[in-house]
Amino acid sequence: MWNWNDIEAMNPAEPGQRSSFLSHLIEIGAASEDLLCRWAEYLEHYGSTAVACFCQLPFPINVDSSPFKVRGWREGVVVDFHCEPVTFEIDLSGKFLARHKHGETFKGRTTIAQSVGTQVIAVISLWNVRAKLYDEYIRRLTPKGLNDGVIGKSLGWMRLPSGSLPPNAREYTPLSAAAFQGEVARRLSTEVSHSLQNFVSAYSIGNLEEIPRHEELYGYFIMIAPGRVACGSVPLPVQAGFIASESQFPQSKVNRRRVQSLLEASYNKGDQVLTQLMAMKKLLAQKEPELALVGLVTAIEWFLNERFPGVGHINQSGRKTSASIYRLIKSGSLAFLSEEERKQLIKISQLRNEIVHGSPPGRTAAHSESRRLETGYVTEALPCTARQTSILEQLVKVRKALNKALQPTPKMLRFFAPVTSSVRQIYGPHGN
Repeated sequence: MWNWNDIEAMNPAEPGQRSSFLSHLIEIGAASEDLLCRWAEYLEHYGSTAVACFCQLPFPINVDSSPFKVRGWREGVVVDFHCEPVTFEIDLSGKFLARHKHGETFKGRTTIAQSVGTQVIAVISLWNVRAKLYDEYIRRLTPKGLNDGVIGKSLGWMRLPSGSLPPNAREYTPLSAAAFQGEVARRLSTEVSHSLQNFVSAYSIGNLEEIPRHEELYGYFIMIAPGRVACGSVPLPVQAGFIASESQFPQSKVNRRRVQSLLEASYNKGDQVLTQLMAMKKLLAQKEPELALVGLVTAIEWFLNERFPGVGHINQSGRKTSASIYRLIKSGSLAFLSEEERKQLIKISQLRNEIVHGSPPGRTAAHSESRRLETGYVTEALPCTARQTSILEQLVKVRKALNKALQPTPKMLRFFAPVTSSVRQIYGPHGN
């Protein structure tokens, strides 16, 4: 049965270090005493060359404790994938700690904030040359740490940490046990990253919930043997993942007059048009301009139907339905708009219909104006001027005319301006 004293004894500070790598893992929240003691015990029951790789996700994954079999990057490699919840806590001194055990408390510390993430443990068995070198490595591992020394010769394909070999060293130079554990950590990071992306994709589809992708392995390190931890590079704290997950799309500067007028005006904070526009701006931040456009046109129709309630019609079931933009224009309700502005409304409505009934848009970082030109969204639905300005900027012209004509009840169409400025940040100033 492993205890914390055993783990500490096997991972002392290296010469010249003030504290051990083990202490650093605890300080950044990459591990806890409970986690390492449990996995030192578990690892003894795996194969003779099994290595446990640890990393963290800045969001919860709700699955049972049984491991998943996930294909690795290298053909033939199968990763035993374990997920368990981890609670990250910040105390009054600003220390960030990980709590893996339910009911575990940190003595003498007052928690002021906490968040739930996922601790990932990927168990991988070494293969070929590394498996042979592993036996030599184990012979140099003692309860008091690593008795460093030569365990074999380096090979050109090894991912050795910088500084582990003499300058200008070539293949077949002596390979130390310390360099070997760093090489294993680096090589297995490829397997962990590949299997993690596969797992998150499968989980996302199974849960019908889009999960943010994180290319980095947060808090990554390995337990190369029961109780012995190592890394190939300094672990990236999971705090970086939380910050990346919560970061907002860059906000454009709001006109001072607009803010002042809103402070002086009375409006309903729960207004459905305002709520819709805020939601659509969030979609734009998530790089989903097609969905945002659909929602924005819907918001225009809500607003116009509220202003002109008599244009809607009764369907066969006796239920009153809202009028479309085309019906509103045909009824003459929007005669106060210029002919060009009415054309823009119709074309934007047509674009919405093209998106709804057409083929799905791309979902890559590059899906933008090039995708729209390819599918004909712009060339068929909007005039050529749309090539110089983003699609949603056309709504600004309509919004200005509506605000002017419908005073003193302009409602919330004024909020299209900050939304369209977000589009410029996605597509660039010229919609490219």
